[in-house]
Amino acid sequence: MLLPTDALDSLWNFKLPILISNFQALIFGVISGMTAHKIVPHKSDMIAKRLAGFILKLQHDQILLVVFKDYIAIFTIMIVVIYLYVILLYGIASSFNITNWLTSMKNMAPALVTAIATSSSSATIPVTLEGCKKNIKEHDMEYMEIFLDSADLNEIKELKELIDGITTNPSLIAKSGHKNKYKDLISEICSIIDGPVSVEVVADSHEEMVKEGLDLAKIAENIIVKLPLTYNGLISCKKLSTEYNISVNITLCFSPGQALLAAKAGACFISPFIGRLDDISYDGLSLIEDICTMYSNYMFDTKVLVAS
Repeated sequence: MLLPTDALDSLWNFKLPILISNFQALIFGVISGMTAHKIVPHKSDMIAKRLAGFILKLQHDQILLVVFKDYIAIFTIMIVVIYLYVILLYGIASSFNITNWLTSMKNMAPALVTAIATSSSSATIPVTLEGCKKNIKEHDMEYMEIFLDSADLNEIKELKELIDGITTNPSLIAKSGHKNKYKDLISEICSIIDGPVSVEVVADSHEEMVKEGLDLAKIAENIIVKLPLTYNGLISCKKLSTEYNISVNITLCFSPGQALLAAKAGACFISPFIGRLDDISYDGLSLIEDICTMYSNYMFDTKVLVAS
């Protein structure tokens, strides 16, 4: 009986010189993929043409039928398992939101087809990037909003027609010079502005943050509880957002990784401090670009509130 391995022996018993290294092959694959995508942009699901010649060779030698007969079940199971695994990953990334789930799978399908057809991650890179761009364009992008960082009632009244929200902190409230009690001042600000009013807690512990956040949220419906990007701040954000449906603004963000943690904790806003980064010669705006790209690709609803 002719075994598949015996039938294939004639094809494997030859030697070829090593023309290029794996690293060079990877670079060549990336360049080829990018070039092909630019030349024929509508043919995103690129399949290596050399595979066609190999398949024709197997068919000519009457080996293809033997291979399919013995391995078709394994091939089918492998492909089904791979697709189910990828579908599950996109489901997790989109928090199992059906609309976002289907959109991301549709946009990334060419990359998956390319990866399975060529078994080459480098050939997939250009198609993957194109899919990411589509996800960004098709994801609901909010228009830009302007928040005033102030607790001065006169200033807020003067600019209320030009702004979309207010951010405050204990220092700003202390500097405002108003004799109103803390909660009374916040309540008056909320009555002037229809949009979000971000109010910061002063507590340090998880329990006190949650308690203070609940008290602040009772002042007005448009209150956004501001929490620091610390361990206690993140777990308090998770509790307030999931158990009490309270909107949270996570502040003191300095990296994409921190922004990811805030989004996963259910933050409504993330406040990266780009001014502080610029002060140490780090490009703060590049951080904003990275966070926005990450949120768009993974379809987080967290808004980026750029701070100094």
